Amino acid sequence: MSAPMLEVDGVALQVGKRWLCCEFAMQLAAGECLALLGPNGAGKTTLLNTIAGLRSPTVGEVRIEGRPLAQWDSLALARCRGLLTQHQGDHFSSSVLQTVLIGRHPH
Repeated sequence: MSAPMLEVDGVALQVGKRWLCCEFAMQLAAGECLALLGPNGAGKTTLLNTIAGLRSPTVGEVRIEGRPLAQWDSLALARCRGLLTQHQGDHFSSSVLQTVLIGRHPH
C-alpha cells in the first residue's frame, strides 16, 4: 500500500501562549477532499498554513507522499501543492477559474 498523498500526524499549534490545535491527525489520498469547519479564531487558517508548509507545527509532522515537509525543497513543494486564501487581492479582474489556474504555474 502506498503512502497517503497528505498526512498530518499529531500536529499541535501554539500562537503566543494559546494552543489552537492539539494532536490533530488526518490522512488524505489523491482525489479526496476535506473541509475544515470551526468558529472564528479556532485556528483553521493557521492549520492550513502549517499543512501548506508556510509555518512549522509546534509539535507533530506534516508529510506529502510519505516525506516530511522539511525534506522538500521549495520548488518541488510548489509543484505538488497550492494554497488559495480566502482573501485574494486581484489587480487584473480575473475570473475565479483564471485565478485558480494561475496556481498551476509553480514558478
